[in-house]
Amino acid sequence: MLAPKSLLSLPWIALLTLSQHSVARAESCSCGYYDEAADLYFTESLIVYFNESAVPADQFYLESFANNAEKSWNSRYRQGASPENVQQQGVSKNSSLELFVSPPSKEHLVEGAGILTSRKDVQYGSFRTQMRSPQAGLGGSSMSFIIQYNDTQSLTINLQNTDDPTTAWVSTLINDEFPDRKLGTNYTTIENESQEKGSNISPWNFMEVRVDWTPDRVEFFVAGNRTRSILKKDKSLPSTPSTIHFRHWSTGNSYSMAGPPLQQSKAEVGWSRMFFNSSEMSSADHQAYDERCASTVACNIGNMQLRGSTLYSEAATIKWKQEKYNRAQRTPALILSCLSIGIVTLLLIHTAIRRTPWGKIIKPKPKPKARPEIRHFGSSTPDSSRFSPSPAPSYRSTEDWTIAQACASPLDLNCFYPTAYRRDLSRSSSTTFHKNSLSRASSMTNIKSPSNKPSVVFNEKSAKVPTIEQRSTSPRLDDASPGANSTFNWGSTFNSGASTPVTRSEDPDAIQRIPKLNHANSSSTLVSPQYISLDKAFAPPKSQYAVTPKPSNSALSVHAEERPFSGLSMTEQRDFFVAPKTKLQTKVTTQELDFGFNPNSKLSSETDASAENVKGGPKRVNTAASTRPVGPAVNTTDHPVPAKKRVDYLAGLLVICSVLVTFIHFSLTFVPAVVQPGADQHYPSEAWARKVIGGLLLNFVWVGLFFTTSTRFLVSSYLKSGELRDIAGKAVGRTPRLIIPIAAVALIEYFIIDIGCTKWLEYLPSISWSTWPYVNTYPSFGWYINEVIELAYLVPNAAPQIIYHYCTGVLWTIPVQLQGSWLVLLGVVVVREIRTPWKRFGYYFFCVANHWYARSWGSFLWVGLLLADLDYTFMWKQHLYARPWAYYSVVIGLNLMWMLGISPDVAGQSIPWSFAEIENNIHPDTVTGLPLSDTPNAGYPPYYIPRMTGLFFAVGLQALVELSPWIQRVLSSGPLLVLFPHILTIYLIHGLVFWTWGAWLCVLLSSHGFAYWLNLFIVAMTSYAIIGLSLPFLTPIMETLGRHVTGLIWRGATVRSPEKRRTTWPFSPELFLGTKEKEGKEAGDDVEKTGAGKDTRKGSVTNRMHIISPLQKSSRPFPNPYSMQTQAGRPKPDSPESPFVAKGGRNGKLRLLTQR
Repeated sequence: MLAPKSLLSLPWIALLTLSQHSVARAESCSCGYYDEAADLYFTESLIVYFNESAVPADQFYLESFANNAEKSWNSRYRQGASPENVQQQGVSKNSSLELFVSPPSKEHLVEGAGILTSRKDVQYGSFRTQMRSPQAGLGGSSMSFIIQYNDTQSLTINLQNTDDPTTAWVSTLINDEFPDRKLGTNYTTIENESQEKGSNISPWNFMEVRVDWTPDRVEFFVAGNRTRSILKKDKSLPSTPSTIHFRHWSTGNSYSMAGPPLQQSKAEVGWSRMFFNSSEMSSADHQAYDERCASTVACNIGNMQLRGSTLYSEAATIKWKQEKYNRAQRTPALILSCLSIGIVTLLLIHTAIRRTPWGKIIKPKPKPKARPEIRHFGSSTPDSSRFSPSPAPSYRSTEDWTIAQACASPLDLNCFYPTAYRRDLSRSSSTTFHKNSLSRASSMTNIKSPSNKPSVVFNEKSAKVPTIEQRSTSPRLDDASPGANSTFNWGSTFNSGASTPVTRSEDPDAIQRIPKLNHANSSSTLVSPQYISLDKAFAPPKSQYAVTPKPSNSALSVHAEERPFSGLSMTEQRDFFVAPKTKLQTKVTTQELDFGFNPNSKLSSETDASAENVKGGPKRVNTAASTRPVGPAVNTTDHPVPAKKRVDYLAGLLVICSVLVTFIHFSLTFVPAVVQPGADQHYPSEAWARKVIGGLLLNFVWVGLFFTTSTRFLVSSYLKSGELRDIAGKAVGRTPRLIIPIAAVALIEYFIIDIGCTKWLEYLPSISWSTWPYVNTYPSFGWYINEVIELAYLVPNAAPQIIYHYCTGVLWTIPVQLQGSWLVLLGVVVVREIRTPWKRFGYYFFCVANHWYARSWGSFLWVGLLLADLDYTFMWKQHLYARPWAYYSVVIGLNLMWMLGISPDVAGQSIPWSFAEIENNIHPDTVTGLPLSDTPNAGYPPYYIPRMTGLFFAVGLQALVELSPWIQRVLSSGPLLVLFPHILTIYLIHGLVFWTWGAWLCVLLSSHGFAYWLNLFIVAMTSYAIIGLSLPFLTPIMETLGRHVTGLIWRGATVRSPEKRRTTWPFSPELFLGTKEKEGKEAGDDVEKTGAGKDTRKGSVTNRMHIISPLQKSSRPFPNPYSMQTQAGRPKPDSPESPFVAKGGRNGKLRLLTQR
């Protein structure tokens, strides 16, 4: 990164004349130099006293350069050197070589001064020099003695005054080490030790420093004391021929010299005595040298009267280069490896293409179905007026699981029936209800509607399907309000028929097995239990709709001749089946979707709090036994209309939070002045951007919304169902769902960082003027494993160690999510048992207040639980929608809350005041128990500590999003929902793109002279384009590693393993052994032979059993991997076809099922 160096400038031609000592060669030292104390022997020398001579032109030349970028994690300024900054006030007893550093320019270039040797063949030696540190109070800079070939082959001693004289120190570094304080000595320590010895050496005056470099060790000496020694067995030592530098410089590195100086600063060099070996000596030269100097004594290095320098050849001025390695012998191996990799890659691609379910990914557009023509009696044209679409419902469900399907025509039965039941309609001989497939069945059921609506009545005794009671002359279903009372219960006395329900394991579309007919403005809500073929129950008559079921022997069937709707006119019957041109919503509760039904529990549909009850008055809905309670019916003209169904708006909110996090990290990496007050700015517009949008959008308060929204998804199913199995599912799957994808991405970054793809990031701070980005390689693979495990178990508040080996520090939020999950899952169980509302909300307040005072992120999690509880249990949105004055009052209050939360951060961008510091100081210190204001930890809190401003912002904004239909409409827009499946990928990889591609491109464009605004624009556009293009490839991998593997873990924890099989299965052992399989006791104990996995020991209980309570009316099907029958079609346990035999079970006792 250095520009070409120039030779001496014209003013120095007269000064750099060769002195008598520099040209004279001591004949007595032709056989080298020897240090008796250190037992060192060298052949070459370079001795210069700057009070006796000028800079020898044949030994040194001046540096002139300006770095395009500086390799340092904390250097915000670029280093340069100018010959004009090298001065010498004549040749006298008190004169020295003076090196100056100038104040920085607007482009952050600091021009210093330096000289370096002409010889580049210096290899091992003892180097001693007397230097004077930059003076105190002028700003931080460094006077350095450097032996360097490149960044990884160097030895350095730095005298650094720093901005604060009390922190001035001498650093001794090797191979571009980080300037850690433990690798040097403080000026105060040097003064104290010298006074103890009586030498009275001051580091602010001339002080001798020394470096002894040998193949086996490197030793540093400061003021005559050895301060550091490095052995080859402990650390890699430099071994290449190098050049020697004297340089006064500053880059503003806060960990070394600080600065830069705001006025001209001076450092000095008194003399230099260097003894070394030359890499240009060949084996023959060494042999001749040994023969010539066998009987000659070498000169003593400690003799201060030595003068002069060793002559050298032209080859000694040429930089050494590594000989190119002949790779021809490795070519065949490389070709073979490339072919193998190519073949494996093609096979993997072929397998992926063949195994990918393209039918689910690329769904063909459904062909438009012809609309059947329905005519009135005596009419030649259809009544099209009755097919007009109905208005949208006044309130749509915000359930987590909602499946919508569109109607192609008014009589399209596929609109009413899920996929799992359309198959039954086509293959079944008649319409049948199967007794064992009924769920939550306890009694015969009526579909009740308001007095002005028709209702369908099931007659248990007659077993005929359904008849309609005409209660008024207006039988349309789509005229009722959404909150009207409608219940649907299923009887348990149906006879089993010939129809076999389709199970979830057989039909992937069984997720839609629970239909819910919710017409616009319809009061009739049809909720069917598990495995019921609803389409067969509502099959229309042949004479009217041309649907002709075949005869059946079932006790419950619908024949074409039967007219269950004979009590209605043709128009009324048509109106009953006609669906408006709106989407039918099929709601599946979390309980039904994940775990199925409990056969002993009853299923209740949504009820209206204001509906008629047998005993009169509204009653509280038990959410544990119902799909979801619903608030009172509301009129769309009296309150704001809620927005879209489901929780799309929360998905959009998470997308915005993720994208804003990437904006924050991009700004911290390339334009810190937009985010950080007081940061150096390239243009004045950066300060205005920080004041206008930085405090609002580029603010870490948005991170709190990740925690509040994630809580809702964790507890929603349990709040609705009350099933502890929901808690178990979340507890088992939460950790692998997050850790597995993160570990995979961290492993990828492990290799990317290790091969040097982030090396340009170290040059970036001197261009972007930001010291925020930093990443380092793992010392070993064991560190990677250790830090991934730590990530899963770390207890907040703390920053995990993996953030130092990962691009950006986003992973600090993972411990908060994981450890917070256990808090939430336990908390929701406790909260649900607190039935009294004021006690319930008092408990919320107590938990939030305590977590805030303890500086815990649990305050955000409890608030998220509170918002979910308000929605699912108390139905606060319906209550507010029905009362406009309360609704708008709450909305105004929520707006004030989130504005109050973010206003201190916005104000802090313009005035020197920090509310975060004031709030932080009142919290207790976890170590001492004292207020933080009385401890050294007082001040601005770390980024991983929660703040009150973030809590107010998260509560106000999420609650506002939950209530405002307009905001929900915006957040449910298409682009946001398209990005939603990719938020985890964006969250994990954006830093990698910024710190590899973005850093390299920014340094490259800067070296070519691009204006920084254009540089920044190109980097931003290309970086986000790379992120966007990578999402279709990375997200499926992330989902496979996360969701699918987690599903397998849950399945392995809850589903019993299949029966063991023979090793030779499906082939008989006779095919391989030539003998018949043994039978009886000898073969019974051998699993490999029997394949049954049973234990024939006397008195033992087989490990394959299933306990059935006699109180249960049905049980789970017995797993039989050898049978292709459905659950309902399997033989009974006592039948000869069943592999199980029932023991006991009489008189109310349990039954044990064992294998035969």
